[in-house]
Amino acid sequence: MANLLIAGGAGYLGTVLVKLLLENNHFVRVLDRCFFGEASLDSFKTNPNFELLKCDIRWIPRETFNNIDVLIDVSGLSNDPSCALNPDLTLAINRDGSINLAKAAKESGVKQLIFSSSCSVYGSGDTLFLKEDSKCKPVSLYAKCKLIVEEALFNMCDKNFAVTVLRNGTFYGLSKRMRFDLLVNIMTARAFKDKKIFVVGGGEQWRPLVQVEDAATAFLKIINSKREKVAGEIFNVGSDDQNFRVITVANMINDIIPDAKLIKVPEDQDIRTYNVSFEKIKKVLDFVPAHNVPEAIIKIRDALAKGVVKFEGDKDEMTVTTERYINLTKFNPMLEEKDKHIIKRTVEFYKHNIDEKDILNVQQTLYSIFLTTGNITKKFETDLSEYLGVKRVIGTTSCTESLFLVLKALGITQDDEVITTPMSFVATANAIEHCGAKPVFIDVEEETGNIDANLIEDAITEKTKAILPVHLYGHMCDMKKISQIAKKHKLYLIEDCAHCVEGVRDDIRPGAVSDAACFSFYATKNITSGEGGAIGTNNEELANTLVKLRLHGLSADAATRYSGRFKQFDMELLGYKANMSNVDAALLIGQLSRIEELLSKRERIANRYYEGLSKIKNIRLPAILHNVKHSRHLFTIWVRADIRDEFIYKLQDKGIGVAVNYKPIHLMKYYAEKYGYKKGMFPVSERIGSETISIPFYPRLTDAEIDYIIESIKDIADEYN
Repeated sequence: MANLLIAGGAGYLGTVLVKLLLENNHFVRVLDRCFFGEASLDSFKTNPNFELLKCDIRWIPRETFNNIDVLIDVSGLSNDPSCALNPDLTLAINRDGSINLAKAAKESGVKQLIFSSSCSVYGSGDTLFLKEDSKCKPVSLYAKCKLIVEEALFNMCDKNFAVTVLRNGTFYGLSKRMRFDLLVNIMTARAFKDKKIFVVGGGEQWRPLVQVEDAATAFLKIINSKREKVAGEIFNVGSDDQNFRVITVANMINDIIPDAKLIKVPEDQDIRTYNVSFEKIKKVLDFVPAHNVPEAIIKIRDALAKGVVKFEGDKDEMTVTTERYINLTKFNPMLEEKDKHIIKRTVEFYKHNIDEKDILNVQQTLYSIFLTTGNITKKFETDLSEYLGVKRVIGTTSCTESLFLVLKALGITQDDEVITTPMSFVATANAIEHCGAKPVFIDVEEETGNIDANLIEDAITEKTKAILPVHLYGHMCDMKKISQIAKKHKLYLIEDCAHCVEGVRDDIRPGAVSDAACFSFYATKNITSGEGGAIGTNNEELANTLVKLRLHGLSADAATRYSGRFKQFDMELLGYKANMSNVDAALLIGQLSRIEELLSKRERIANRYYEGLSKIKNIRLPAILHNVKHSRHLFTIWVRADIRDEFIYKLQDKGIGVAVNYKPIHLMKYYAEKYGYKKGMFPVSERIGSETISIPFYPRLTDAEIDYIIESIKDIADEYN
């Protein structure tokens, strides 16, 4: 018994497959947007082993793969005419949707994927009995997408992720989600209703046929086989004795429905013809179909006669071409009318990258004795210090608390001044305020939005005690120049690295030339524990003070106090409550181990954005200066201030999540009223603040979503030309 996810489980093959797998005591979760409704699944809904998750394969929730062992992908737009209606939509669903579904499954720990492909990949076959290694010559977009996905899936296949491809013959037979756009089905229905059997192009084209229940059995055989037997394999699904020319099928129908007239239509735009070998699946899986074409013709005829499969429409002109049974008839008017129901998308502003291993780490921690600060926190601190190349890391509850603790540890107090930037989240300035000191703002660079190092010295007074730069969006400030200024004036240097764990500039990493670097693991950050932070430093004395400050000033944490033989502890200074827990650390350790992998995915997305957005009028992109490794935390566009808010609303209307990073801090009511800050004092920060829009930017973005975002931005920007 396995836990199965069937993508496309409400469809023609999917419903037959669901029934078979439930009968074999498997747990089945169906993923389907139910474009044709849910009626095909109604009979399964009382089964405790059945679940329905209604959504589009392009935008799946993370819980999709919870406790799933095997993914069966029978999803997508079906048949050549439907896929030809809107090529972009077909590529987004049939190509990108299936590939990204597989990636998400693998990342979530799913062990096996069975992909439903098609013998139509053989296209205009040159020989009889085409085998799995025969040359593929797809002639339709539907078939080309299948072939592209096959290749992508096999590139993912490894010892932990077994991929099997089933190239199905042309389906026929009854299903709970009946289709009459399939060869045997439609010819039988028209023969019964209209008394006509149309044969196009002379009927000499070859089609390998497979009854839909037999096809479902092939999937079951893969599930029941040893993985080493089927992993990395392609199987044609059908039987050698069911390769038929179209004219042969027409004659079979005519024999069973003799009052129908056979009509030959000479022209046929469909150039597909393929006669396929099914020797491999018979030999390897002992697959022998139990059904045949004449039997199916009789069942379809009887179902129509008894009203089991009903015609819809006007009683005097009932036709099997109703949209309920014909994919093309359903899709075509909706695409012509640009109906939002089929093309509307939702792209969240942010999705985290927590995987099953991270969750397992947390689960193991929850079963341990210490949920608070302990050995797991220490491991994360060690791992992060090694990654950053600093001597010490101290885990905390947030970047805000990290900044505050460092400022307190360095003695920043009442009436002191700390130079910082107004182009940041309010937490940067708030940490300074909580120490009783004054945040002194200076303006930022036009190109990056980072604090302008050339303006720092003019802001230094006798009260200045520290400089606090912020690495905006993940682009490091000019730490080489800022550190020289700090040393020259004997000032402390503290980095706000909430956006910047991975960054490098001039071969300088966070924490390398400063007294301390403070990090955030908030919900939207590159690695996250929901809330959380850390401090990196090369100053051992400062680190020891921070360890005490983060936990009430105590000389020992709980794990130390309650482990082993009793030892006296003391409170050595007045501290705070800001220690990172083992649970937070457990969630972060795995993400940190793959932080560069996640960064490379962000880099690829950023390059795609740059390529698509750089030539669009009415928007600008922040610059990346030379000798900089960007952390790629946020991707921001700058739009004219007079249209920015309306631009945001229009993006949201298109289902795209956005944010503003940031409204300048000096214009916030608290700071404006307390210090008399006014509009016009920091013009560059104000311009960026009034123009900035942060767009979705995370590794789980699909190519289709990225293209949709770019296309939407272009469409909106063009309105203002």
